[in-house]
Amino acid sequence: MLLSYIKAIKKRKGLKTFLFKEKGTQLVIGRHPKEDMKHKQGRKSYKVPVSMQRPIFVLLVLGIFYNLQAQPVRKPQFDKWVFPNFCQLDFTGGAPVFSKTGAAYVIESSGCYGDQSGNVLFYSDGVNMYDATHSIMPNGVLWSSAGGRMGPLIIPVIGSSTKYYAFQVDGGSTTFTQPACGPLARFDGLYYHIIDMTLNGGLGDIVAGRKNISLVDSTGESVIGMMHENGKDFWIIVRKAHSNNYYSFLVTQSGVCTTPVISSFTGGIPSNPRGLMTLAPSHDATQIAVSQGSTISGGLLQLFDFESCSGRLSNPTNISNSLRGWYDVAFSPNDSLIYATFTSV
Repeated sequence: MLLSYIKAIKKRKGLKTFLFKEKGTQLVIGRHPKEDMKHKQGRKSYKVPVSMQRPIFVLLVLGIFYNLQAQPVRKPQFDKWVFPNFCQLDFTGGAPVFSKTGAAYVIESSGCYGDQSGNVLFYSDGVNMYDATHSIMPNGVLWSSAGGRMGPLIIPVIGSSTKYYAFQVDGGSTTFTQPACGPLARFDGLYYHIIDMTLNGGLGDIVAGRKNISLVDSTGESVIGMMHENGKDFWIIVRKAHSNNYYSFLVTQSGVCTTPVISSFTGGIPSNPRGLMTLAPSHDATQIAVSQGSTISGGLLQLFDFESCSGRLSNPTNISNSLRGWYDVAFSPNDSLIYATFTSV
């Protein structure tokens, strides 16, 4: 998908002050009882209270952008990224080294996991689960999430050194009833699988009866994981389609809790019929950024606080609500920047 710009938004914690710039319009969000500044938009000028002016960084990018989930601290199991169109990036030496490898072929959804030595254990393009030899696992044919912006999201099964969860959402479909497009024949549902690396001669396979397990129908095409405050459990978070409701599913040593914590909000833009949106977790697990929309239905960039003990989102802050096809969003490794992309088509 052709992108025209990547915009980095400088963020200051506590005061939640942002600067955002698009085509000559600078949007400032913040508070300070004594300071103000002139703000020009088109031919109109008005004053907005702000805490301070911060620099704006703009990067020009042309090409294909794929959604991959980077890690804030380098760990060997995340050194190699296998992603769509038979491509791989290897960060073993620090700088990424590109190679044409793998069997994944879809254009958006991807996820992979490696061992402590940096070797790829398995990966998925949302359609199939592949082992380290780039072969489809014997039980590796999945409900397709080829059109999903994010996923599959892979996390270890708590208390096991050989088992892993893979959570994914179905790709954005234009209809609710398209056959074989997700959980219960509905679009954009959240479901998961369990992979056991002791199966298939040590190459791994999805456990029989533990594939395509549905958690909730009709969500946006993004799924993220956040560490619980206890440093052991995980939250799996999605947004319900046609709403401003966020669902957080707790994963513990006992398994996946099927009753979600629901955070509901008013205002904003409800998730549109095709679920076009992206969630991004901060690396310190305290905030979630959201990008959504299209040039037809309008777009919105938002920032939420996240309570890692309860799994609840709170304090939504609008960063931008321009009529634009916001595509992806991500935090910088130290959480001081938010990067957002939009499509030109």
